[in-house]
Amino acid sequence: MARSLGFTDRAVADFEAVRAWYTQPGAGSVAKKRLLRITLAIEGLPRFPCFYKAGASPGTRVMICDRHRVIYQLDPDTGDNMTAGDVTVLRILGPGMP
Repeated sequence: MARSLGFTDRAVADFEAVRAWYTQPGAGSVAKKRLLRITLAIEGLPRFPCFYKAGASPGTRVMICDRHRVIYQLDPDTGDNMTAGDVTVLRILGPGMP
């Protein structure tokens, strides 16, 4: 099943902040690799959207990648990778963010 991957405006802003942090002058190659891992993990969500656990808010799931929490929802969330629907990333929270 082909699924779409969408982002809320807040998730886009979160990702831009993460990207700015890991690409700032002096961040180094380790930071760039971490950003790449986070990006690839998010891009891979449509392949196995039910792999990650339910989030604290009803109807959400949480993927942890390099100490970042990617909060997303599925429409519909059937609990099965074969029948689950489209993925919408709601937030991308870095370490220490509520």
